Amino acid sequence: MARTAALRQAEPIATNQIASIALSVANGQRDGNGVRFFVMTTGEPSKGPVSSFALWNIARCLYLSPTVSRVEATILGELLATTTDQPLVLQCSGARGPVEAFGTAYCHHRHPATQCHLTKQLVLYVLETLQVPSHIAGRMREATCDDVVRMKGWAALYGESIGVSLKETDAFVDRTFQTKGLFLWEDAAGSPVAFAGHSPAIQLDDGVVYRIGPVFVDETERRKGYGSALTAALSGFVLNKDATAARVCLYADAANPASNKAYQNVGYVLHSETCELDFTVVEAPTP
Repeated sequence: MARTAALRQAEPIATNQIASIALSVANGQRDGNGVRFFVMTTGEPSKGPVSSFALWNIARCLYLSPTVSRVEATILGELLATTTDQPLVLQCSGARGPVEAFGTAYCHHRHPATQCHLTKQLVLYVLETLQVPSHIAGRMREATCDDVVRMKGWAALYGESIGVSLKETDAFVDRTFQTKGLFLWEDAAGSPVAFAGHSPAIQLDDGVVYRIGPVFVDETERRKGYGSALTAALSGFVLNKDATAARVCLYADAANPASNKAYQNVGYVLHSETCELDFTVVEAPTP
C-alpha cells in the first residue's frame, strides 16, 4: 500500500473501496489468495512513480482506481486476457471511460471468446452535514453472535440482488462481525428490521475515512424510514468513535431512487459516479 499512498491521499474517497480490501488482506482479515494488485508506473516498473492502480478480487470484481486512464485500462485488459491460465474477470468497476476501454481490450484478446455488458451505474456519496431523522421509531445496536444467522440470510438476499455469491456474502458477515462492523436497527417493539456494516477505517494524513455499506432493510419493513435512520445512526457512530474521523462515504445504485433519497435525506452529497461491466464467456454454437 505504500506505493499508492500519495494517490490515495489525493483522492481518499474514490480509492477507499480498494484501500479497505487491501487493508483487510494485509491484516489477515480477508483471504489474500484470490486478491491481486496492479500498479501502473510512468518509469521503471519496480521504482517509477505510480500513476494509477487496480485491485482484482477474483471472486467478484476488478476495481480501477480513479486515475486509471483509457490507455492504461486497455493495457491491463490485454494483459489479463492474454496471460495464461487466468480465470475470467467477472466484473470491472470504475469510471465509465476506462472501464469500457478495459472491456473492449479484454474481450478482443481473450480466448475463449468473451462478451461484456454494462450492468449498473453507481453513485458515490460523501457525508457533508449529518441530518439525523427524529421521527423514526427504534434504535441501532451492534450485532451479537445471536444475530449472525439472521444477518447471513439478509446478506444473501442483498448479494442475490447484486450478483454476489453466497460464499462471498457469508465471508463478509464473518469478517465484518469479527471487526465489530455490523449493526442492526430494531423497531419500537425491539424486533430487528434492517442491518448495515462499515468497512475498516482507512488512515490518511489528515484523519480517517469510513465507508458504510451495505444497508439492507427487510422486504416487509421497507418505506418506513429504517434505511435512513440506520444510515444516519451508523454514520454518527463512526464519526464519534474516532476523534480523527474525517469523512464517511457510501455507494448507491443510481437506478434505485429510494436508497438515493434515503442517503441524501441524512446529509450525503454526490462525490462521483462509477459503473460496473460484467463479463461472460460466449457459448460455442452447437454443431
